[in-house]
Amino acid sequence: MPGVRSAGVWEPLETRVVQALLPQGGVFLDIGAHFGYYTLLAAHSNPSPAVIVAVEPNNYNYALLQRNVHINSLSNVHVFNVALGDKTGEVTLFCADSNLGDHRVWSEGATIARPIQKVSMIAGDELLDSLGIREVHLIKLDVQGFEAHVISGLKRTFDRSPRCCIVMEFWPFGIARAGGCPRTLFEYLNQLGRRVFVIGDGVLHQVGRLDDILAHIRRRCENAESDGAYVDLVVGPEDVIRHAVCV
Repeated sequence: MPGVRSAGVWEPLETRVVQALLPQGGVFLDIGAHFGYYTLLAAHSNPSPAVIVAVEPNNYNYALLQRNVHINSLSNVHVFNVALGDKTGEVTLFCADSNLGDHRVWSEGATIARPIQKVSMIAGDELLDSLGIREVHLIKLDVQGFEAHVISGLKRTFDRSPRCCIVMEFWPFGIARAGGCPRTLFEYLNQLGRRVFVIGDGVLHQVGRLDDILAHIRRRCENAESDGAYVDLVVGPEDVIRHAVCV
């Protein structure tokens, strides 16, 4: 990650949002943990030991994640080499050669000219239940389009975590290719009683419709449904977000 090496930070606004939203002693779920940037950020920026669960399906990234957790002596971090989804089973991970943050789980029958890795999948509710974790305070979710499946597998957790916020990527093209529906996902997030904010131009913008999100994406890419057209969201109770992030 050249940006991390040169500036010491990756995704500056997202970094500040994660730091602000994770309460002292809170539970942080890092889904699509990559090499552990947000996992380590949560561990080192929270004076009270937080419980951190980091999930990374790609074998190479997982080895980096394990190493970073080990050399930082993080005893409060649980790492798992699986994919989270809406059920238990096995999925195909299409692995990127150069961008190690662009490994993708797409719908059955989808094909990409990439190396593949068979990955065990488990619903997030089941994983957290196995750890005895009932409530989560913050989720970072970046799974290259598989977000709808992951969120569907966390229904019980959301019911038990009324103050939980999500920092997530929203990529319409990837969501559709993974077998989800961007509009259905957006509506489900609202049904959870959460409000949706777009991270853009260095600030958070509250949005009430999917079309508002697509308009933000079009400011960066003319075709909001194209590969590469995405935006980052903060989703959660409005009072929690506004108090923590000073929107």
